[in-house]
Amino acid sequence: MKVISIRWKTCLPGLIIVTYLVSAMLYFGKDITQIEPVEPRVVKNKTKVPRMFAKTINHDGNWETIVTNPELKPRYRVGGGRTGVKFVIGVPTVLRPKKNYVLQTVDCLIRRMTPEQRDNCLIVIFVGETKLQFAKFIVKELHANHSTHMRAGLIDVIAPPLNYYPNFSRLHITLNDDPQRVQWRTKQNLDYIYLMSTLRAGACTTCNWRTM
Repeated sequence: MKVISIRWKTCLPGLIIVTYLVSAMLYFGKDITQIEPVEPRVVKNKTKVPRMFAKTINHDGNWETIVTNPELKPRYRVGGGRTGVKFVIGVPTVLRPKKNYVLQTVDCLIRRMTPEQRDNCLIVIFVGETKLQFAKFIVKELHANHSTHMRAGLIDVIAPPLNYYPNFSRLHITLNDDPQRVQWRTKQNLDYIYLMSTLRAGACTTCNWRTM
């Protein structure tokens, strides 16, 4: 027992030192091993992109100019031009690589409406594409499946002009997002602005607005 006690006293300083070193390694281990933390670090934007993208149209920055500016009239518009309705439903869509749900959405809306609701409603499909093939495809399918409602003016299909969208490769990076997500958010906001502005001008200023 005496021998063990002497050895313990001899090893005690060494154990304290080892314990301290292990604690220090655990505390600073991330930097020593170069392991990234679980939470993402805030990275400053170092990309050389201008703060504002180049303007392709002349307007004063007010979204209401979409209504009055002749350069911003829909490039493509098919419908009965119905006005004076109580409800306007906006359905924005873009071409997707696999499957698109816009036709199923419109079909569901129509089936769930009463005849009175159909007479007091306007469904506007906004096709956020610069190429018109997708918009024309939607119109073709609508005529095939909802010809009566198309003739009655229940459904409109619109597409923006070519000069409406900016150069998406020159957008200012915000929220520390990657460029692809910044482009996606900007495109979505521009689509919603155009859709709501066009509906406000073409249907009724006192309507109830809905977007799908």
